[in-house]
Amino acid sequence: MSKELLAILLPLLVQYTPTAIKDIIGLIEGNPQAAGESDADYIARLGKQIDANDASIQAQDAEIQK
Repeated sequence: MSKELLAILLPLLVQYTPTAIKDIIGLIEGNPQAAGESDADYIARLGKQIDANDASIQAQDAEIQK
């Protein structure tokens, strides 16, 4: 069973590992202390990113619903 599981998971690991590493690096670089920004600035920056992602998802959803 472990060989079958590995065969299933290996393509997923190959596909998503670079993205996961990039996301982890982004989290480290996005840390307010590492970036030299205040907590309020950091929260505002993340809020803008969340709003942009939400708007993109809403637009994609609206297109799919057509």
